[in-house]
Amino acid sequence: MLAIRRALVGLIAIGVVAAAVLAFVTFREEPSAASDSASPRSAVIANSMASAGAPASFRNRPTFRSCGEVVLAQGVRIPQARIRCLAAAPAEGRELVIASPTTEGDPIVRYYRTGPDLDGVEIVEDATRDRFGGGWHRSLCRSGRIDQTGACA
Repeated sequence: MLAIRRALVGLIAIGVVAAAVLAFVTFREEPSAASDSASPRSAVIANSMASAGAPASFRNRPTFRSCGEVVLAQGVRIPQARIRCLAAAPAEGRELVIASPTTEGDPIVRYYRTGPDLDGVEIVEDATRDRFGGGWHRSLCRSGRIDQTGACA
């Protein structure tokens, strides 16, 4: 009887550990190297923000509440919590800054903005460090939503 009880307790312990591991794998936030207001700004984002070559409309943009600055590794998606922040109060004005590498590893910085004078999500892209692209680009995602790849949803 004692052996059966010990075996049962062991099986329950294994089940609890397995459930905890499964919950961690299922609900964890995707890995990214994040740099937000609580930590130093990444050099690629700092250089982009200070770029003398940025369009005047970008340099003179209104200041909105920050949803953070995130530096993504190759193939890593934008954390869902950051996308929710951007969508939370579009009339208030929000900005999310994402730095991610091209296939070749060149950094691209994208500024996703929602605000009272914007009809959707404004996307301003700094591709000046992309060897095969380049320049600054602006687009508007009229749906007002982006997905975890940063594309209009």
